Amino acid sequence: MIKSVEFGNLISKFETAKSVAETWRLLLMLSRQRGFGYGVITELPGKHDSLYDMAFCAEAPDEWRRRYTQNAYHRRDPIVLHARIVDRSYTWAEAARDTRYSPAQKRLMDERAEFNVYGGFTTPVTFGRRTAIVSLCGEARVVADYDRAILYATSVCALARIYALARVFPDSREFHRLPRRERECLAWAACGNTDRDIARKLGLSEKTVSTYIQRSKTRYGVTTRIQAIICALKNAEFEI
Repeated sequence: MIKSVEFGNLISKFETAKSVAETWRLLLMLSRQRGFGYGVITELPGKHDSLYDMAFCAEAPDEWRRRYTQNAYHRRDPIVLHARIVDRSYTWAEAARDTRYSPAQKRLMDERAEFNVYGGFTTPVTFGRRTAIVSLCGEARVVADYDRAILYATSVCALARIYALARVFPDSREFHRLPRRERECLAWAACGNTDRDIARKLGLSEKTVSTYIQRSKTRYGVTTRIQAIICALKNAEFEI
């Protein structure tokens, strides 16, 4: 067990982490001690978005990640869907017992067992109209009450730190203005629109919208569209 003084020191490590990667490593180290070697920190994807494309951090078996993305599992995954209807952390076993999910949806959870993932713990955090999740998983099937408290507190701390770090970019004066189409696509994405929504609004193909957003990420040297949006806002490309 972690004593109160040790726990305070642990929280301080999150608060002083110098990078997103360092924050993620710290959280994974703690979760691995409790049988959870995989996980993801992400905002909830829209119907036509990819969960891993939205992620700030992710650790998962390559084959599972490919299968999850290719089959758009996030549209019917109880682990993701549950975060939209509850305002508290939950174990995967708790989500599996919810009668709102069909047998087919629950079988998707069982599919993870092919990769030695039998249980998990997810913490949703809602701010405004957006919800982010910190979801940790692995071989452990049960989460003890004390471990649950530790995972919840550190998940919230990790998410808060990652959001703070995601807003620390090079001086915006170093950047030239984005091309018009990249700026428009990011502006619509900042309002919560999917690539399909943006394509319809701008009269473009969904693939073209994705390409424009990818180019904007490359220009800013970031890995997610959320980070690109924050860069664009800092650079006064648009307002929301």
